[in-house]
Amino acid sequence: MSRTRLFGSLCALVFLVNFARVVFAPLVGEFIGEFGIGEGTAGLIVTLAWLGSAAPRIPAGWALTRFSRQFVVLASGAVVTL
Repeated sequence: MSRTRLFGSLCALVFLVNFARVVFAPLVGEFIGEFGIGEGTAGLIVTLAWLGSAAPRIPAGWALTRFSRQFVVLASGAVVTL
């Protein structure tokens, strides 16, 4: 795989992950109606989704300051596939 294709694939993946995180907010009203949950519960679910997205960024940032990018990408790929 060429570097350009790999870079494009990674950019698309980052876009889709962030898009899924952002598109979730307008659907909260639908989730409340469909699942019969309260606004507080819906807020907790949204908060947990954002925290789940943010939590891996802290150790990833630390790892990127300590190790090479190639190692971090390979290690994170291995962790994700487990």
